[in-house]
Amino acid sequence: MLEAPMPRLPLSTPFALLAGFSLGFLMASSTVLDAQEITIEGTQFVANGEPVWLNGINAAWIDWNDCGDGRFREFQTDPNDRASRGWDEAIASYAAAGINSVRVWIDCDGTHVLRYDEQGNVTGTVDGFIADVGRLLDIGQKYGVYIMPVLTSFDHAREKNGESTWPNWRALLDNDAKIDSYINNVVISLVTTYPDHTYLLAWEIGNEPEWMYAGSAEQRGTTKERVMMFHARVAAAINKNTVKPVTTGTAGWQWMSDRDGFNGQLYSDASLREAFDDPDAQLDFFQIHYYRWMQSQGASPFDDGKSIAYFLQTQPDRR
Repeated sequence: MLEAPMPRLPLSTPFALLAGFSLGFLMASSTVLDAQEITIEGTQFVANGEPVWLNGINAAWIDWNDCGDGRFREFQTDPNDRASRGWDEAIASYAAAGINSVRVWIDCDGTHVLRYDEQGNVTGTVDGFIADVGRLLDIGQKYGVYIMPVLTSFDHAREKNGESTWPNWRALLDNDAKIDSYINNVVISLVTTYPDHTYLLAWEIGNEPEWMYAGSAEQRGTTKERVMMFHARVAAAINKNTVKPVTTGTAGWQWMSDRDGFNGQLYSDASLREAFDDPDAQLDFFQIHYYRWMQSQGASPFDDGKSIAYFLQTQPDRR
């Protein structure tokens, strides 16, 4: 995680997350980088041995579940409807605004991408999904914008009228073998297809996974321990199959701090390895999301004295 003095950032920052991309992403210069792979050394993002500051945006999606089965769109389909724009136009607009990194949900809720057998094991993905992720990465390279694909969201476990996949996801989270079916038939296939794409910044395991056990009744479907198990197993698999970094999109400091009243550092190396005994069960950097309502819970990094060090006693150090 980046350790640097925090300037006072406006709440209108282009990221809907405060510490998305680990706080440091929001302290960025707007310079478009040359084609350089970004890696992590110690507690810094670097390119060619020099620290890199990234100005990121949470694009999330254009049409919800954009990848696979012919749904990926590069260009606007209706010149009179901006909502019909494609990813080429979207990422070009980010680059023009000085943004050099973007977070994209490549599977928003599991209803479109994932394929299951009758026992609830994941058998693969919809046709064209993995290829569309590559198209997204290539568009990023075209405009000098680094892409962070998000593999899952708490929406995978959300009850949805007319959809039958959310019970499969809840059952998957509670079963190690079914988690492994997802890893073997989706995660490994994806990360090994793009092991060294220059504009692949990192793989994000999940968008705000805490809402799968701490959210509304509609969202809840598992336990904290099972979410940690899922993260530990997926992180270990990614680390064994690619050198690209891995992270997750924590909903707020409430789930990544040992401060009184918070829930502990759920995604620290120690916590993940306690859930799943594997030396590769670790994240390479943390993301901490922020919403204005969190200020009333003492979880705002905009408050005086609440730097990264205030919330986080242990951070990844990948020397």
